[in-house]
Amino acid sequence: MWYRLDGNGPLALSGICLFASAFTLAESASLPSPTIALAYGSLTVSGLAGALLAWKRRDRTAIALVAGFGVAARLALFASPPIFSHDVYRYLWDGRVMLAGLDPLALAPRDPLLAHLAATPLFAYVDYRSIPSLYPPFAYALFYVGAFSSGVYGEKLVMLGGDLIALGLVLVTLHRRVLPLGRATVYAWSPLVLLEFAQNGHLESWAVAAVLVTALALTLERRALAAVALTCATLVKLTPAAFIPLAFARAPRWALACVTACAAVYAVAYAVGVPLPHSLRNYISVQRFFPTAFRAVGPLGSGLIFVAVVAFATWRRRATGNFATGVIAIQLAFMLCTPNALPWYATLIPAAVPLVDDRGRAESLTLAALIVVASILPLAYGPPIFPATGDVAIVIAALAAAVIGVVAVILRAPFFDRRTRSVAIAQEIA
Repeated sequence: MWYRLDGNGPLALSGICLFASAFTLAESASLPSPTIALAYGSLTVSGLAGALLAWKRRDRTAIALVAGFGVAARLALFASPPIFSHDVYRYLWDGRVMLAGLDPLALAPRDPLLAHLAATPLFAYVDYRSIPSLYPPFAYALFYVGAFSSGVYGEKLVMLGGDLIALGLVLVTLHRRVLPLGRATVYAWSPLVLLEFAQNGHLESWAVAAVLVTALALTLERRALAAVALTCATLVKLTPAAFIPLAFARAPRWALACVTACAAVYAVAYAVGVPLPHSLRNYISVQRFFPTAFRAVGPLGSGLIFVAVVAFATWRRRATGNFATGVIAIQLAFMLCTPNALPWYATLIPAAVPLVDDRGRAESLTLAALIVVASILPLAYGPPIFPATGDVAIVIAALAAAVIGVVAVILRAPFFDRRTRSVAIAQEIA
């Protein structure tokens, strides 16, 4: 019947609510703050409900609903300008600087050499105008491609492409590992992913996609492909460098190959005059968003904590073989230890959670907690979601409803089933 939790009716209803919420948030620039808060609460509840309802689904109808509504919500948010972050405007700025034959890593937006670009409307949307750009080398190839368009939507389209590729990779990896494809809902309907990639157009979509290529390659035992993908991920964003020992815990020569390739690219960049140390100092000392352990224990303490987590995750992978679990642990440690904890840094978590083996109730509860936390991280933006103080109560009420819904589904137990892993193993053997 349509109202059964394992039927298509509840899943379709959640998808409709997800799309309606995304469509509403796409118009948030002209909406009153209570409507924005309610739309975000609805997006969160819909994403969580879909993830729980579809977690064990393998049928084509359910997967079509997941993919269809996920893409529809992305298109709705893509049509709106970035709201929570101006990073994509900086991508476009850097791309236009390169199109002008200049170096965005050496020239800050306020530099007199860029006066002709500063006279354009784009300059008003660029943050940190006195600081040169500070992204890794491969990121600029993406910026360059996006800058060929007439506006910011070209950059957003490039980043949305990485997001859609990541979604496809989640589905393919689940299929190869004989896990329910419905797990992909965690990523496809993640409020964090939808807002950060489809609406705000963050670069991390391509880093997530490259890490997922690594996960798929490791599943297929294609270590050379995994090494290439992880090298590319590291050259898009620095964080995936911490996954190198994790990925090749049993094959150190491939880890050495990744490190050598990354070092070679950076060495060439530094040799031609790219001011890498200066950019990193700016990142550590200038930007601030959300308080982390970095402020309490300093660079040395944060570094030691992070290295310890990487070492432990690598050791655990040698015993368990699960790459996704280590990725989640290291990413969480990075967000704890970085001087700048930004919501979009957590977009890798919804991508990795579906690939984790939930072998018992404790693991399943941990995964559910991660899904909930990742879903509500956009609240860190504060005023763009609830500009007026009274709206905080609306958001809290919506999130409380989401928690109640999670508990209700747990009690019905379609999501937390010890047999999930056993069934997958039995099918793989058969």
